[in-house]
Amino acid sequence: MKSYRIRFRNCGAWLRLDYADDGALQMAALNDGHEMDERQKNYVWGFMIAPFKTAQEMLDYVASVAKQDAVNNEKPKFTVDLLPSDTSFDAFWNAYGNKVGKKERTVQMWKLMSEEQRLLAMAGIKKYKNWLLLNTAVQMLYPETYISQKRWENEF
Repeated sequence: MKSYRIRFRNCGAWLRLDYADDGALQMAALNDGHEMDERQKNYVWGFMIAPFKTAQEMLDYVASVAKQDAVNNEKPKFTVDLLPSDTSFDAFWNAYGNKVGKKERTVQMWKLMSEEQRLLAMAGIKKYKNWLLLNTAVQMLYPETYISQKRWENEF
């Protein structure tokens, strides 16, 4: 099973798509935590889910849109992240790498998070680390702060 998150730049909403090992779509869920008008919702369902039977078809479409955005000198309309399959605290701790601060408190915060939040937090680590490479004057947050401030939601 592979899970992807598609994040839409204009409205901040995201879509989760789960595909079986054979590439077939198993589940689609739209996060309506952000405001989307009816037109945007119809676009998401009509153009991001219905036409694609496999993960590869979806990824090819996303790549073609990103290429067109680049040709037009526009920011990408959406980004796609492969979500991790392991959302245990140990997987987070090792992926984050900055093993400082109060580990037990961080463990407790991790336990209080939903599975969806854990997935998103894990997926955001790579983008956060890449952003830090470009912003060398900024020190990496303690893991506890990354979680408490939901830094994976930031635009990096």
